Amino acid sequence: MPGAEPGIAEPAPAKPVEAVETAPAKKPIEPTAEAAPAKAKTSAKAEEAPPPAKAEEAPSPAKAKEAAPPAKAEPFDIKQIGADAEAPQILDADNFSKVKLKPDQDALYILRDAEGNVLKVGKTSASGAKNRFRIYKQAGKLTGKDLQLEVHPLKPSDRIAEYYEQALRAKMENQGHALPWDNTGQRLGRPGFGTPGEGVRAPPVTKGEMAELLKAHKGDLRKVGEELRVHRQTVRLWAKSLGLVPKAFK
Repeated sequence: MPGAEPGIAEPAPAKPVEAVETAPAKKPIEPTAEAAPAKAKTSAKAEEAPPPAKAEEAPSPAKAKEAAPPAKAEPFDIKQIGADAEAPQILDADNFSKVKLKPDQDALYILRDAEGNVLKVGKTSASGAKNRFRIYKQAGKLTGKDLQLEVHPLKPSDRIAEYYEQALRAKMENQGHALPWDNTGQRLGRPGFGTPGEGVRAPPVTKGEMAELLKAHKGDLRKVGEELRVHRQTVRLWAKSLGLVPKAFK
């Protein structure tokens, strides 16, 4: 049987298995080639995904519009009350302190909320405007309201600024504005000031007593303040809350 063994050994070197191994070696390559297109298809689908995402983002502009503040009200024509004034200054709450008035210049103002409702009207001066408007800014934070001031710097006139203030208040009331922050002359039916957070601070004297003091001192707030032992600005605020105009007593 020695001759048969070489015959059997010959097929072994031929290694038919190599052919078998070669075939499977190609098979993994083929699936890899097939997988590549599959990945390409997947990536193609991934690229198609953004359009739906954009469609979802479409409402964003609408939301932005909803979040945007309402359009600002048109400035009041101050000539309707017979006043002569410079161009109005429109100020958002963050810019209340940027009001610009000349020395000794008076101004009328209209305080509105974001919906355009008139909360209060009044008169201020170059020396007192920033402090006055600071109170309104604090009131806006306290109530969560976005506020806007419309300031009308008055030109010189034969009439006192308080005359036009009263005319402006009457005009706003005639137009149906409730002026919920305006308690001038106790028009809200209670003592003190109307602006939230400003406090009650009711004057310690009656309207008649304050009128007598103003008459005796010819409207001089400093002298009245010395008699009441308060600052002249406090006298002015007390007189205003009682519906009195100190300049009318000069």
